[in-house]
Amino acid sequence: METGIGIFIGIGVLFLALLVAISVLMMIFKRKLKVKQFNEKFCPMSGKCYLYKHKVTGVILRSRNMDNALLFVTEAEANNIIEEFKSKKK
Repeated sequence: METGIGIFIGIGVLFLALLVAISVLMMIFKRKLKVKQFNEKFCPMSGKCYLYKHKVTGVILRSRNMDNALLFVTEAEANNIIEEFKSKKK
């Protein structure tokens, strides 16, 4: 009887550890910084969110709204915004 309960608890702990590991990996990959191309313009992104500069403070923030997105003619400009976002985030 006791062995069966031990195995059941062991499987439960293993399942919980697997669930935590998967959620941590999903959070890491969701926030991946990249540059996407839209209509011959380049847009810096953080996961599925667009990066934009706040008009008053000048801080780079994330938004799911495309209206706020920064669009650049060259990919280098978009990469500069990503580097600035990385440095502010630390």
